[in-house]
Amino acid sequence: MLENDYLELVNQLKTKFDELELKEKQHTIQLNEMTKKMAVAYGAVRIVDEMTIDCQLPQVMEFLISICRGTLSDVLFPDIEE
Repeated sequence: MLENDYLELVNQLKTKFDELELKEKQHTIQLNEMTKKMAVAYGAVRIVDEMTIDCQLPQVMEFLISICRGTLSDVLFPDIEE
């Protein structure tokens, strides 16, 4: 293998590595943004849940609130068991 061939292969490898690194950074940013949005949704559901404790809501509404709260909690805090 000639030195030029070797340098060309190394440059191709570096280019591929840089592309993968950029994609990873983009995915990390997207994940952080989605996590923030889910945390806001979780907070809103918790507020609604707390505000409606003394209210007489239809059972279906209570069920939907508990499903939303539980699902968001499972996604945001998978390592915490209740």
